[in-house]
Amino acid sequence: VAGTAGDLIVVGPSCPAGFMGTIQDFNVTFGTAGGTVELVIVDSNNQVINFLVKAITANQNGSGATVLQDGQRLAVRLNTAGAGIIGVFCSGKIKRTNTIIPTVGEAASERVSF
Repeated sequence: VAGTAGDLIVVGPSCPAGFMGTIQDFNVTFGTAGGTVELVIVDSNNQVINFLVKAITANQNGSGATVLQDGQRLAVRLNTAGAGIIGVFCSGKIKRTNTIIPTVGEAASERVSF
């Protein structure tokens, strides 16, 4: 991958509207001659809003509970140029955050239709 510092070189899918994502583990395979990358969270406009791991120079993995809100996604950002390959894998879960509020009639009958 060619680029300049600050370029997003791998970008994941956006967290869907009405959901929250939790990244449970990640693995960055990094086989370059020189260069560094960063694992970041970006918003729907690809603007970095949080740095998760800075200055990755070799294979890196980890676990935790990084939370992605509506429209956010993980990305690998080029920090300093190098030459080689990079691969990224992450896994986690998403859950619905918006709830359906029952009408008065539905609440009275304890029934909500989806």
